[in-house]
Amino acid sequence: MNQRIKELASQCWDLRIDGNQHFDQEQFAELIVRECISIVDDAERGGSNEVWDNAVKFIRRDLQEHFGVEVIKKEWVGLTDGDIAQTMHGSVEGSNMLPYQFAKAIEAKLKERNT
Repeated sequence: MNQRIKELASQCWDLRIDGNQHFDQEQFAELIVRECISIVDDAERGGSNEVWDNAVKFIRRDLQEHFGVEVIKKEWVGLTDGDIAQTMHGSVEGSNMLPYQFAKAIEAKLKERNT
């Protein structure tokens, strides 16, 4: 069993009134499905064309419908001016970043904030 599965499983234990621990299988299954949908969402962000984006949307919808899981959208977290400045000047090479490198650094920072 990989580490992520163990992390999800650890979220599914609760203590019953009789003092016994209970593993909620339904919650575990739902967390796994949500994790799969999250991976699909990441694939959509990396898409390179409309056909890819549409395919990913259909896969997400089919997973949600098949398993009856409603995905809770997290509120988007943007970057502050300070975050942008730190990203641009945070390293020795930062001051000499090409536009593409800067865009990739900003993309990484946004992904860090929103995943």
